[in-house]
Amino acid sequence: METLVEIPQALIYEVINGKPIYDKNYKKVLHEGATQVKPWLTYGWESTISLFDNYELNLAKLIKQSELF
Repeated sequence: METLVEIPQALIYEVINGKPIYDKNYKKVLHEGATQVKPWLTYGWESTISLFDNYELNLAKLIKQSELF
């Protein structure tokens, strides 16, 4: 099973709404058709978050494992 890391709620919101997502420094981290989000050191993320074709399924996993919710 893949390891998922916490991501800011704003990024999850933008994925759900099908928009490009940006980190807090407005660097584009995901665009339409992308398969992975490469984390930025500003968040201290150590691994890449893989996004499946089924965004809702993947987001449910992210939300379940996140302490942000």
